[in-house]
Amino acid sequence: MTERMLDHYLAAVAAATARLDDGSADAEAAHAWLTAEKNNLLAATRCAAAEGLSDYAWRLAVSFWRFLGRDLAGDPIELLEQGVSAAREAADGGEAMLNTLLALAHWSAGRVSLAHDLLMASARRERNTEFHAHSLALLGLMSLRGGDHAGAEEYAERAAAELDKLPGLSPLGLDARIITYWTRGVNRVLRAENDAALPYLRAAHAGCEELGQASPNDHVVTALARCLIALGDHEEALGHLRQVRELRQRIHDKEGEAEVLTLMGTALRGSGHAGDALELQRAAALLDDDTRLQAYARIELGRTLAALGRTAEAIGQYELALTVADKGHHLHEQAQAHGELARALAPADPRTARHHDRIATDLRVRLDLRHPLSLPHLRPAGW
Repeated sequence: MTERMLDHYLAAVAAATARLDDGSADAEAAHAWLTAEKNNLLAATRCAAAEGLSDYAWRLAVSFWRFLGRDLAGDPIELLEQGVSAAREAADGGEAMLNTLLALAHWSAGRVSLAHDLLMASARRERNTEFHAHSLALLGLMSLRGGDHAGAEEYAERAAAELDKLPGLSPLGLDARIITYWTRGVNRVLRAENDAALPYLRAAHAGCEELGQASPNDHVVTALARCLIALGDHEEALGHLRQVRELRQRIHDKEGEAEVLTLMGTALRGSGHAGDALELQRAAALLDDDTRLQAYARIELGRTLAALGRTAEAIGQYELALTVADKGHHLHEQAQAHGELARALAPADPRTARHHDRIATDLRVRLDLRHPLSLPHLRPAGW
């Protein structure tokens, strides 16, 4: 395929995708065309990767990934498995890109172990390529999501080292580099090393600006805002979070919206507007069914109530958070809930407070974190 053909095809796909949301009479026709094109788009992605056109391969992959997010591809896993099989039989070099998409599809469907195995298989292949570095970067994401902070840091460092050896980066390599900055920045935020985290997250944000619409911008900006809140820069953080909320509402990412509302409330509370924070954090606690994010929202809601002097209500929220966190086996949130209950109950019920404090201490040791914080929301389709 020539680059001119790929340019034309990408422009046609982008135009059709844009019409899906404009409410015009053309929306139905655009939907039908994109659905009919799914196999061709997958084939074009594979061919571009096989021919060494990493720039086009990544842009085509992002377009295909948007199909999956809009349910235009039918069964995405079956379709991608067929594509990977075809690439393997042809042995033309296009397998790595489709393997990455298949891993993300399994991750989105909750099949984390399968996704991990696919990425590990990719990581065992040829070294010092953008595809290999990208697989390492995604393994870092998965490690962080699973609470393996040391493993996440190692994968991110390995990916970054490989990218530094390459003479230039296509959008695939730029995306991998953004992920390595994000992972190392978030790891430091989770260790309460926010001054050290900020340069990484600023670099990730700058990378998103360079990459454009294909970037994981909402994840990066949310992490940057979280770091800024910890450093006391509430105004800049709120500006970022308002933009992310609008985006996540538009793509119907309720879990992500709940995270943003919770963080906006935390920023407002930190800037002396706890009353304004209350409404946002109540909405966040009711918006999402994800047990981890719901526990996180209720912990932050409890902290806001405590700041307003409403201790009994705060304790109620901490207890609800603990129940939800226990149900989902979310250690970071369990540690926080026990810690907050220890502080809130100490004046009136020191015996129970000491019980919660012992459990919180044990969890901190288990997590190897002095001040456990909630892990960020990760939408696999956002990477």
